[in-house]
Amino acid sequence: MLDFMFGIFAMLFPFLPIVSIILSIYIALQNNKLGKRFYGLFFPVIITVCNIWLFPIDRTDMFHDALRFYFFLIDFCLPMLISSTLYHSIRLYYLYKSIKWRIFPISICYLFGLIFHYLNTMHWEEIFRGQKFVFDILLISTAIISYLPCLYLFILQRRKNNP
Repeated sequence: MLDFMFGIFAMLFPFLPIVSIILSIYIALQNNKLGKRFYGLFFPVIITVCNIWLFPIDRTDMFHDALRFYFFLIDFCLPMLISSTLYHSIRLYYLYKSIKWRIFPISICYLFGLIFHYLNTMHWEEIFRGQKFVFDILLISTAIISYLPCLYLFILQRRKNNP
């Protein structure tokens, strides 16, 4: 599967990050104009997809897969995670202009998810010394942490609609 994904992303390398960031800004601005509800599911779904693709990789014998692995991370995972964080920040700022203290914990959760994912994927040998179990546990915990803001936004919007 990684071979297939490598072929697709190798053809789209210079364009995919730019297009994903521009599209996320455009969609966020359009949704703000339409006044749609915001549950914050884009970032957790992207981080879950990236983590699912990282689970089956044998990180101990990576010499022949290292180029494809890092190219996949640099070409797909990191641009999509950055664009989803940008999308969420635009939407959150628009929805909670008057109450900025609600944006802070949500933004912190998204930034922690982004930082943990970066540390897990790029610096796993230096931090975990090649222990796959610790790597897998942190991938799962990163995905769980990224869904906490969605739960908070869902509860907040239900409470707002049902006073």
